[in-house]
Amino acid sequence: FVSILNSQKIFKNANSEFLQIIELSKKYNKQTNNYFNIAVGGELEKLGYKINFDFTKTGSRKQLPFLSEILNVQNKNIYLDKNYNIDLGGIGKSFLVDKLKKYYQKIGLKNFFINAGGDIYTNFRQPIYIQNPIDTTRYLKSIEVDKKGIATSSPVIRSWKINDRRHHHLINPKNIDTSLKYLSCTVISDNVI
Repeated sequence: FVSILNSQKIFKNANSEFLQIIELSKKYNKQTNNYFNIAVGGELEKLGYKINFDFTKTGSRKQLPFLSEILNVQNKNIYLDKNYNIDLGGIGKSFLVDKLKKYYQKIGLKNFFINAGGDIYTNFRQPIYIQNPIDTTRYLKSIEVDKKGIATSSPVIRSWKINDRRHHHLINPKNIDTSLKYLSCTVISDNVI
């Protein structure tokens, strides 16, 4: 769905899940004053992050607009401004985990643990080990969670170097900067999203 929207700039007759994740993205974009922005997809590519791992920089914007300016939904059709691409990497896995959690609760499953590449929900007491971003064979900490979602991200793991400058997948949409002073960030909540 995302690749169709990015290439054609319109996705007609979207299903309820795709519409829901787009609307949630717009909601979080507004709530975070543009810090959460799924329009980072094209910017990551411009900074050299490509599926084929051809890490070459092609230029970048000064900042990203709010999603309400470039992404619209009308009658189950989704419209994307021709100058932008979206990337659901910051919301897709957590959206799926929360959907699975609701489904498992609905069917009465008593104990379950969902892990979608580090976006986790467990409904029973479980230690979660936070990986050390510098030495991935070690852990920073063990955190006990129960009926909680937990997610960790790091600019160290998904990173690349171009012209002696390190870039990574976490972008500040207000200035398209990838420099961060933190090596890892973990969030614990009632939901994963």
